Amino acid sequence: MNKREKAMKKYRERYRRLNLDNDKEKIQCLICGEWFRQVGSHVVQRHGMTAREYRAKYGLDVKKGQLPKDLKELYGKQALENGTYKNLESGKKFRFKKGDKVGIYKRSEQTLKRLRGDN
Repeated sequence: MNKREKAMKKYRERYRRLNLDNDKEKIQCLICGEWFRQVGSHVVQRHGMTAREYRAKYGLDVKKGQLPKDLKELYGKQALENGTYKNLESGKKFRFKKGDKVGIYKRSEQTLKRLRGDN
């Protein structure tokens, strides 16, 4: 294990969840150490970086949001109830196709490993 991998492991160990009494979870910000329900929103507002930049910097999967399970379920239920899931179909024409050279982000190390089949 090289120096970078050791550092990444250390950050992943620090990135943990705290179970509260009512089965809700909070996630710890790795920059300031405070606990939040939505750490991505906090990082944007308080630390001036995007949630994607934060996840890349601390070795988290940039394609997966950092939301507690109960909040993910709530947002999914709301999307079904209010019909916002239909926006996925209308936005289909704007999605990148395989081989497209356009985009504002380069692929993260986590994404490249996943595509190569490294685990």
